[in-house]
Parts: sequence; structure tokens; C-alpha cells
Amino acid sequence: SFRYRVSTFRMRRFLQEKLEEGLLVREGKGRYFFPKQKERSADSEILLVTRSSSWGEFYPASEREMDFIRYAYQTGAKKRCKLKLLGFDEFSGKFIDRNGNVKELADFPNVIGIILSTMLMENPNQILSRFKPISVPISIWWEHPLESLSKNFLNRENWAFFNSTFGKNPGIFLGRFLLKKGFTKAAYISPYHASSWSRDRLQGLRESGLEIHAFTDSEFASPWDFRNIASKNGPKFSIELRAKLGEKTILKKIIQSIENENVWIPANDEIAGLLRELEEEGAIQKIPYLVAFDNSIESYLLRLDSFDFNTEILVEQMFYHLELGKNDPFQGNGFREISGKVVEK
Repeated sequence: SFRYRVSTFRMRRFLQEKLEEGLLVREGKGRYFFPKQKERSADSEILLVTRSSSWGEFYPASEREMDFIRYAYQTGAKKRCKLKLLGFDEFSGKFIDRNGNVKELADFPNVIGIILSTMLMENPNQILSRFKPISVPISIWWEHPLESLSKNFLNRENWAFFNSTFGKNPGIFLGRFLLKKGFTKAAYISPYHASSWSRDRLQGLRESGLEIHAFTDSEFASPWDFRNIASKNGPKFSIELRAKLGEKTILKKIIQSIENENVWIPANDEIAGLLRELEEEGAIQKIPYLVAFDNSIESYLLRLDSFDFNTEILVEQMFYHLELGKNDPFQGNGFREISGKVVEK
């Protein structure tokens, strides 16, 4: 009840209603569970749909995306379901399997559910329209600004949208974490402030109660902008190096006026790593306490406290929706926010 900010009485009444509807079962006095699902045939299939190249190749673009795929396969194996990875080429609007064959959704008659990742899709509403005739449950990882989703899709029966990285909640949680540690003000640093996720994190930090001073640049929206520029202006083997140099140049410019803040909050771990490099190079002053977002491998190498978006729970909740289908008690409630936490190192 504390987590969802409702009274204990209201929470108990809600659980009792769901118990009477058969959507929950109870063990003992206060332990509630979803009913066990019928044992599935090993032939049961779940489609895992991601963006792909025109020949069906999928390239994970980040650790979080790779974790998403890995957790999906691990969870599918635990639940005795076969996962089939199916690509979607936005340019042609075609579904393509791993062998480069063009497919239709009707080619998968044993499918009992669909998991869709919209990460790095330029027009995710396009692919959603292709699923309108589908009757099986669909769980969608909406890796875009929440307001960019067409309202026509939000409350469709058997559909559920999950969000973990966009919105203000990550900033709010990180801000509360810092307040509990006794900090009262901080500097927020982002060279990607053209993005909604960077602006949302800043707003969340402010709403947490921290005094936040923003040091941002709004020309670019993500690290990929710098990599795209680098890919057009030099050899491929040095793209990453030249992209980093571009980011460092902007970082040095935007942080030169930071004065008394005793906490620096980069918009993600990549920025934190670049700041550490600049510090080691003697290009910037000594950095105070640093805490960021992503909880990537780099954060462990840097021993950097960082906000974890809880991808494992995201995948787990997506599978729950597929299992429950029309019996999902939270169906039609819009986005489902996956709560993360700061991992201290």
C-alpha cells in the first residue's frame, strides 16, 4: 500500500474483489498470487518482434536491449514456450525471419502471445497497426515518449504497454535517493537535451524536492546523433572515437559554469564515463559525487552509483500479461510503469 500510495483498507478491498472474481488466489491470511496457468504444450510459441534490417538481421544497440532479449529467452524457457524472433523492416513494412524470408503473422498458427520491442523504431505506430487483427495477447515495450503513442492503440483488448525509461519517475526516484543521503542540490548534465527522456529526467529530479541546476545542450537527442555524424565524416574504424570527441567538446562547454553543486547527475552512464575521462585528462575540475542512469557494465567498471531500469522485471511483467490475457486485472489501465532503483557500488 505504501508503494502505490493507497490505504491498507483500500488495498485489501481491491485484493478481495479480485479474489472473488477468480483473478487471484490466496495462501494464508495475506499472501495473494495469480492462479497457476494450465501446463502448456512444448509446441506453444511466443513471437518476439524487434526492428531488423531488410534481410532480417537484428543488431542490439545497447546493453539494455541485449538484456531485454536475453531475459525474454530465459523467461520463455522457464515457462516452456518457444520464442521465435521475428524482425520488422520499417522501410519496406515487412516481417522477416532470421533466414531472410518474408513472413506474415498468419504464418505462426501456434502463437499464444506476442512480445514487441519498439526500441529505436522511427515510426512505432506503423507496426502497431499491423497487429490490429491479432486476437492473442500482446505485450509492448514502448521505448518512446509516452505522448507519441496513438490513442487508438492504448486501450485495445488484450494489449498492454510497458514503460521503464521514459517519463519523470526515474528522475523522481533518483532525487529521493539523494535526499535520503542528505544531499539537497545537484547539477544535472546532458548533451542530449533535445530528447524527451532527458527533459523528463530533469523534471523528475526537480519534482523530487532537490534543488537542481541544469547544464544542458539541446542540439542533440542521443549518443546515436554523434555516431551518425561521425559515420559521415571519416573512416568506420574511428567512428566511436570521433563521436566521443564530439560529446566531450559539448560537455566541456556546458559544465564550465558549474560552481558549488556537490552532486553531478549525468543523463546516463555514457556521459559519466566521458566526464571521468575529461577529469583524468585534466580538462575539467575534480568531479564530486557522481550518480547516473542506466546501471550499465561501464557503471560497474567506474564504481558508479546508477539507476537501474529493471529490465528483468519489465520482461517478467510482459509475460504475466501474455499468461493472463483477458483475465489481466490491470487491462485497460494505460501504461504500466516499471519501477527501478539506484544500485550503489
